[in-house]
Amino acid sequence: MSTPIPVSKSTKTPGFKSSVNRIRMLGDKVVKPVLYCGGNAGHGTYLAGHVDGVTVEDVNGKPIPFRSVGTLVP
Repeated sequence: MSTPIPVSKSTKTPGFKSSVNRIRMLGDKVVKPVLYCGGNAGHGTYLAGHVDGVTVEDVNGKPIPFRSVGTLVP
């Protein structure tokens, strides 16, 4: 008979928990984050900005990272 392997109980790692939801605004419109997977184009994977159903892009057509779009509103 084999003996059961003891399994430790998982413990939650303390981390940063924000109770404040902050919003990014571009003019008077809300910017939402979308996951951009541009590995095939050589851009990598990151969160991009999305306003009114359109991804915010630079002059070359590359999506702009979410943290660089608009301003942060507390």
